[in-house]
Parts: sequence; C-alpha cells; structure tokens
Amino acid sequence: MNTGAENRSRGRPRTPGAEEKILAAALAEYGEHGWSGFTMDAVARRAGVGKSTVYLRWHDKDALLTDAVRLRSHEVADVDTGSLRGDLTGLATAVFQEFSDPEGWAGFRMVVDSASETESIGNFTREVSGVHREVIEGIFTRALDRGEVTGQVQPLAITDLIYGAALFYALGRRLDHRPPDEGELTARVADVVKIVIEGLP
Repeated sequence: MNTGAENRSRGRPRTPGAEEKILAAALAEYGEHGWSGFTMDAVARRAGVGKSTVYLRWHDKDALLTDAVRLRSHEVADVDTGSLRGDLTGLATAVFQEFSDPEGWAGFRMVVDSASETESIGNFTREVSGVHREVIEGIFTRALDRGEVTGQVQPLAITDLIYGAALFYALGRRLDHRPPDEGELTARVADVVKIVIEGLP
C-alpha cells in the first residue's frame, strides 16, 4: 500500500498554504466524526479547497491521516531543560494541551476506533501509537545519565500516568463544555509531575 509520502511526486497542492489547512482540517474532521464518518470530500470543504487539491497529494484517507498525525506529533519538541522535573513538565504541558485541543482530540478518537476494530483500520494508527515515544525515551535517558533515576524506572509506566491525567483533564472539560483554562492546566501539570517525582505526601 502506498503512503502519502510515496505519492508526493504526483504533485503538491497549488493553493498557497493549502497543505497545512488540509492536514488541520483532516484532524478536525476526525475529531468530530471518527473513522466511520471521515471523508476526503468533507476535509476539502472544511479546508476551503477543491477536492482535486486534496486528491492531488493523498490518494486515500489513510494516507491523508498518516501525514496529519505526523505533522501533529512534530509539534511536541524534545526540550532539554537540564532536569527531569523540567523535562517532564514540558512533556506533560504539551500532552495536556494536545488532548485539550480539538485537533489533538482526534488522536484519542483514532486510538479508540482502532481498539474497537478486529483489524487495523489504517497505517495512521501506527503513527498515533508512536507519538512522543522518542521524546519520552530522551527524557529518561538524560535523567539516567544525570543520576536522577535508576535503570529500574519504566519510562512507559510514567508516561501512562501523564497521558492518563491529561486525558481525564480533557474529558472533564469536554463533558462540562468548558474551554481549557491555562492557569488550571499549569497547576494540574505541576501536581501530576510532583506526584510522579516525589510520590504522594
């Protein structure tokens, strides 16, 4: 199966800025409608471009979503603050903001849709599972080198705590129909990182 990357030689959207608009529209569409309701035509309408502009670059919705997830995952930078607390705070803040954002919410729906099916629904789900993995490994490799943690720490277990907290934060906001509050988000991140590093009081 071809991917979006393999089809780039066919051409690129001619409208200036169309690619970014299309990828953002793809995530917004998925966040609202999920896999079963996702269509290339709807993405084109949301992005304000012609259908031919979308099909010029991506031959199907799997290829489009794969590129959309890749673009989104690159927005989380691996920032070396010089401390485990600083690095985890940066990661947690990015994850909380990710789930609170409509486009980021699409990633969670992709995971749910994929888990609900007996077979893979597309290559884009592999991209979702790999989001932030390199960032997480880098954080704990540096912490190990600095002597802040031992080799017995399981980075993915810590990641589950951060991602789980971020997900429930976002769920609460969506259920209450409240937009995320930056001050509240910052305080919640600080609490989560403190518990991860220091444990319960």
